Amino acid sequence: MNQLTSLLLLPGLMNDARVWDPVMAALAGGRTCIVAPTHLHDSIAASARAAIASMPPGRFAVAGFSLGGYVAQEVCRQASDRIAGLGLVGSGARADSEEAKQVRRRMIQAVCGGSGAFGQVAQGFADRIVHPSRLQDRELLRLLADMASCVGGEGFVRQQQAAMGRADTRDWLPGLHASALVVCGR
Repeated sequence: MNQLTSLLLLPGLMNDARVWDPVMAALAGGRTCIVAPTHLHDSIAASARAAIASMPPGRFAVAGFSLGGYVAQEVCRQASDRIAGLGLVGSGARADSEEAKQVRRRMIQAVCGGSGAFGQVAQGFADRIVHPSRLQDRELLRLLADMASCVGGEGFVRQQQAAMGRADTRDWLPGLHASALVVCGR
C-alpha cells in the first residue's frame, strides 16, 4: 500500500487552523494533515520546533501562509532530512527591514496600549490584506475577525516578535533538497 506523504500546515498572522480548511478538505483523504499554531511562541525557531514535534515519524511536506511561511522555512532548516516538499503562500525569505520592524513595533505598542486596541489593529490589518473585490464578503470578514480573536492580542504580539527576529533564509534555501512551490499574488 502506498502511503501518502504527511502534510504540516502553518497559518499566517492572526490566523488559526481554519485558514487551511479548504486545503484540508481537498488533500486530507488518506493523508496525515496537521495544522500547527504560529501564535504560541515569540520566535520562529521555537514555533518550528513545536511544529516538527507535532508530526509523526518520517518524511513530510510543509506549507506555510504568510508568517507560517517563515516558520515553514525554519522547519526545513531544522529538519531538512525529513522534508519531502515545501510550499510558501504569500510569504518571503528576507528578514524584516528596519522600517518593517518599526511598523511591527508600532502595532505591538498599539495592542499593548489598552482596551479595544487589538480589535482596531485586527480590523486595519484585514482592510490591508483583503482584495477590494472581497471587502463586502461578510462571511470572509467574519472568519478573519474570529480567527484574529482566537489568536488574541498576546498571540499577535508573539507573532510580531517572531517575525521581527526571523533570519534571512535566502542563503540556505537554494540548498534545500526538496520540491518547492511558491505562490504569491497582487
